[in-house]
This record gives sequence, C-alpha cells and structure tokens, in this order.
Amino acid sequence: MSSWHCGSAFRLLGTVLMVVLAAGAAVMEEGSTEAPNEEGAGEEESGDRGVKMITELPATHNWTATPKQSGRWLDVTVAAHLESFGSVSEETMDFKVEMLLIQEWKDERLYELLTGKNWLSLSPDVTLWSPHVDFSNAKNVQAFTFEKESHQAVNTWISPQGLVNHQLKFGVLVRCLMDLRRYPLDTQVCTIVLDGFEGIRLSWGFPGIWLREEPLTSDITSLHSQFRLSRVDIKSYVTSFIPYSKGKGCTYSTITCDYAAAETCFSSQLRSCVIRTDNHECGFCTRFAGDCSKQTQNCSLLYKADRFTYTALEIQLVLQRRLSYHLLQMYIPSGAIVVMSWVSFWIDPRSVPARVGLGITTVLTMTSQSTRTAPMPQVSYARAVDVWLVACELFTCGVLLEFAVVNFMQRQELKSVARIRSLEVILIC
Repeated sequence: MSSWHCGSAFRLLGTVLMVVLAAGAAVMEEGSTEAPNEEGAGEEESGDRGVKMITELPATHNWTATPKQSGRWLDVTVAAHLESFGSVSEETMDFKVEMLLIQEWKDERLYELLTGKNWLSLSPDVTLWSPHVDFSNAKNVQAFTFEKESHQAVNTWISPQGLVNHQLKFGVLVRCLMDLRRYPLDTQVCTIVLDGFEGIRLSWGFPGIWLREEPLTSDITSLHSQFRLSRVDIKSYVTSFIPYSKGKGCTYSTITCDYAAAETCFSSQLRSCVIRTDNHECGFCTRFAGDCSKQTQNCSLLYKADRFTYTALEIQLVLQRRLSYHLLQMYIPSGAIVVMSWVSFWIDPRSVPARVGLGITTVLTMTSQSTRTAPMPQVSYARAVDVWLVACELFTCGVLLEFAVVNFMQRQELKSVARIRSLEVILIC
C-alpha cells in the first residue's frame, strides 16, 4: 500500500510540474511576439481589419534627411489621377482640378528593414522624408487630409526592397492663359506644372501600387465643363533658375494620350458611376487613360552638376469647346432675330408704322442679345462671336435703312407724279 501511495504521489507531482512548465512556455511565447524588434521597424495590427502598419522606425538614421543617391539625382517616379475637372473661367483665365498625386522613390536606409514580400503601410505619426513638389503655376493649392479614424488616413507604403510610395490629394486652382480670337470655336491648352527641388529627378512612370497602364488617368464622368478633353500631353523636362541657360527646358520624356474614345462616357447612366462597382464601363470612364504613345530624348543639362538645375513635370490639357451651348444661347436666337427682321420686306411700304416698329424692335432685341455673352476679360482683339454679332446687327440695321430708302424713293415718286399731273392740268387749261 505504501508503495502504491508513493507512486501516485510522484505521478501527481509530475503532472503538476508539466502543467506549470507548459503555462510558462506559453507566457514566454506571447511576450516574445508582442515585443517589438529593437533593430528593425516596429509593426502592429491597426484596427479590426488586421492590417499591419509600421508604427516606428529605428533611431539609427535621420529619417527627415534626403536619402542617399548614387548619382546626381534621386529618381522619383510620379503618376496622377485627375478626380474632377471644374469649370474653366474665361474672365479670370483659370480652372479648378482635384488630383491624386502618387510619388515613389527608393530609400536605401529601408533595405531589409521589413520581412516578407508585401507592402506595409506607414503610420501617419511616423515622420519620413518625402519629395518637395510645388505647383508653380497655381493660384491656390489645397492639400486634402484624410480622416485618421479610417484606414484611408494612411498615405505612405513601404516595400521590403526599400521603395516608398507616397500619395497626396490636392485641390488646385490653376492659371490658364487663353487666346479667345476664335471664341466660341476655340481650342485652349491649359497646363499644370509641378517643380521638383532638392536634387530629385521627376519622371512619369508606373509606381509599384499603380495598377494602370498609363501614368495619368482621368475621371471623365466628373468633367463638368463646356469643353471636351480631346488630348493630354504629359512631359518631364529639366530647367534652371539661371535665365538663358543652355539646354533649359529640354524635355527628356513626352507621353501623348488621345482622348477621342472619352466621348462614350458622357451618357446619363455613366454620369453617376461609382468606381467600386463591377461595371466595366464605369471602370473604363472613371479611370480613363486614353490611347498613349511615348517619346524620350537625351538632355545634357541633366548631367550638369549645379544647384541651379531642377526638373519639372507638365500636364497639358487640350480643351476643345463644345458648340451646343452657344448654338442654343447665341447663334440660333440671333439668327432668328435677323430672319424676323426680313419679314418687313413683305409688308406694304405704305404701312410705315408696322415696318418702322418691326425694324426698331429687331434692332433693340439684337442689341440686347449681344450683351448676353459670358463675362470676358477686356482684350484688345475681336473674337469670332463679336464678328457674328456685329454682322447680325448690321443686317437688322440694314433692314431699317432699306425701308428708309424705299420710303424716301416712294415719296419722291409720288411728288414727281403729282408735279406731272399739275403740269397736265395747266396745259389742258
């Protein structure tokens, strides 16, 4: 009996020791998974989505300094999405646009900082160097901030290869100098210019998280304007602060995109497109890229090492004015007034009040119609619409003058007839 009791006691003690050791191992394992890596980047899961986010960077580098580059330039690949295109103002010569700007560059300090193959988001609270890009021809620039409570607050992603993808959304009021000589049959070229400083070489390209075939896309359904976007030219060129510098303005990359197929996106059904739907036509129109071709060129100024040289990007929007609005508001009404003035040709010239009243009414109506043109800058040249309105006024005034001549000739004829009759009476007597 004593031996049986001793065996039971030893078995019970062994079981208790195994339970204690297992619990201790579990606690140690949990502590090791929660402790951040002191030599690498701190990672944690953000929110309920289980998305990993970098919450801190090692203190071994100054992360606000420009990354090291092997040559003269730090290459920054840029893509953009035009989310909305507002009205174009001829009076102030500007237009509004909202655009998402995507920049990507390589930072050698981030090599092998992350494990795995996936991109990881960077917490908005972590400071990391980003390129200094300026809208040089903008009247006003507004940078949109995302709500920090949502996952959209993240606008920077890092890959294990050291690539940094940075996205920003801007609302820009851009200058657009217009030539209105052919208005409203004109075509305008409006330009958005982005200058890159601090030794970066900007180039249109395809960032790692950019899922499109072209570096610039547009939401055609948001184009609320009397213009038609017929073509887009995007350029990368080198310039200098020094006036008349040799090679200044040399374009080392040009991408021309034809937007002729965008006309299919202006139906009433596609106007209310949502990009998250699985409708192929909506996806085609909200992320429209056009039919593009690319040309490259060598620029000697790119290899000139001085602090006065910098690179720039340019988006040229070729806008062709739609004539339908002006046909309904200007050409058809003014043409109808001219035709109406011709009615007086069929009225008896002896009906002076009727013909004079109709002539004066059409002249005054035409004068009133000519003042209904859209607000325009005070230019020193005549526009096509001015020539049309002047011609219409001349026609209506000509009708009134024609009646004055006819009335004068008729009265002269009556006087000559009366004189002849008086002479006949005298001769008979």
